[in-house]
Amino acid sequence: MSVRVLLLILFSGIAFGCTSMTQKHFTEIEKSASKGNYQAGIKILEKNKKEYREKDQVVYQVELGMLYHLAGQFKKSNQQLQSAEKRMDDLYTKSISDEASSYFTNDYSLAYAGEDFERVMVNVFGAINYTFLNKWDDALVEARRVDHKLNVINSKYEDKNVYKEDAFARYLSGILFEAQGEKNDAFISYRKAYTSYGAYKKAYGTPVPKRLMADLLHAAKSLGLTEEYTSYRRQFGNIEELPVDVYRDKGELVFLSYNGLSPRKIEDPIFVNLAKPGAGFYRMKIVFPRFRKRSNSVGYAKVSLKSAKGKVISTRTFEAENIEAIAIKNLDDRIGRIRAKAIARASAKFLATAVAQQEASKRGGQIAGLLVGLVGNVAAAATETIDQRSWRLLPASIHMGRLLAPPGTYQVTIQYYNRNGQPMETRQMGVINIRPGQKTFLNNRYSL
Repeated sequence: MSVRVLLLILFSGIAFGCTSMTQKHFTEIEKSASKGNYQAGIKILEKNKKEYREKDQVVYQVELGMLYHLAGQFKKSNQQLQSAEKRMDDLYTKSISDEASSYFTNDYSLAYAGEDFERVMVNVFGAINYTFLNKWDDALVEARRVDHKLNVINSKYEDKNVYKEDAFARYLSGILFEAQGEKNDAFISYRKAYTSYGAYKKAYGTPVPKRLMADLLHAAKSLGLTEEYTSYRRQFGNIEELPVDVYRDKGELVFLSYNGLSPRKIEDPIFVNLAKPGAGFYRMKIVFPRFRKRSNSVGYAKVSLKSAKGKVISTRTFEAENIEAIAIKNLDDRIGRIRAKAIARASAKFLATAVAQQEASKRGGQIAGLLVGLVGNVAAAATETIDQRSWRLLPASIHMGRLLAPPGTYQVTIQYYNRNGQPMETRQMGVINIRPGQKTFLNNRYSL
């Protein structure tokens, strides 16, 4: 292999693989979102669409989909999320040629297909969008897609990864089935959610919600599943049960609180000195990705409903999904494979540079060899960077509050508390109507 060919390989990496999206505009989007000005965020993102290559379109679409979701434009949100999902599915099985090219550049040279949990979140937020659009059957379709997607993820890793299930997605599915009167499917989803939260407790520190236990008891009793009911009743101790006919005369508010900011991918480099053939050393840079936590000061929220007569009923939210912990753990599960690839890539660049330097020395002398070695080292270091792309507008965590109430019109108030139980902010969420036997969804974002 000639010097020209070897250096061409390295410099093609500089041309096509080393430059990451600057995304300077995204700081402004996050500032707008933290102030609740989601329309401004949408305009900024759309204005900077040209910054996103064809290989970055999944990132663009999920971010725009989230902004539309937060802005209450649920139909537009789903259009973006569904387009992103199609791209994700097409990219999930990467071509051999694309994967091979990344060994001479970096993973940023590949089209972004999303982290495993991000692929699931597309369907989760798609389902939530449909509930706000009162398209419950479509919401259930999104929930069922989660089941298929998790099976695909597990088959890819041969069941070695911790992120095997998504407890929040299962719990949400149970709520949706229950809303449609599909009691058997609701029980199955609640049961899967209960099992999944057991794994969540160990992996992410998210406990089994007490309300889920009550839901599971209620579903088992409603279906006449005596054996299952007795077993869960024994396991759950003093968990307060819901009356079997609770939804006959009451409706329910399902409140979703999106708290904090999802973690950011950052570069975690190491440097290794390798002896070059003949004499001297080559300083090899190897980089690995790492998720760094960002702001999330919310401990919980108190949801209050005030009736026209002044009566107030309230509940406290619970953590339903810790996206921050899932992201960090999911990456940790794959870090061994990522490191092996990074080391192989850096080693290939080192060997290419060493061979090119030797050949240049033979043809043009020692100085020519040193120059080729210097150029090769610079090119190799320039192309060695991580793929920093991620779904940045996801919250750090999702909290849920489920509040049963008699039919009527209510003023909704949300009081946020920090992790020490100190009040932070009170937000008036307007008026909602609670209807008997029906569920009403409400969401809010707190990312200060």
